[in-house]
Amino acid sequence: LKPLIPTQISKHEIKKEEKTSEQTNPRRISSKASEILNTWLEEHKDDPYPTTAHKQKLSQKTGLTVKQVKTWFTNRRARSSLSEKRGAFKKKISDLIKEKRPPSIL
Repeated sequence: LKPLIPTQISKHEIKKEEKTSEQTNPRRISSKASEILNTWLEEHKDDPYPTTAHKQKLSQKTGLTVKQVKTWFTNRRARSSLSEKRGAFKKKISDLIKEKRPPSIL
């Protein structure tokens, strides 16, 4: 084991109750930031791609970095697209079951 430099603190020295929510799960954004981003997305659902200026403004409003804002929108659009595809697939299967015919090509 490498000895710690006196100014370094190991993870084990930080008591669990002293950790903030950001330290325990640094990947989660606050519900307030999420609400701000979701509101913007709902208002711009016809074009869900914020400009650089919009990302900077959202970054300031949410306290996130511009990169975090960009990543949030990328993930949200991907999840939305995946959800829509799953819904269409389930509907197709449901329709086939109702018609009582075997699936040819899904």
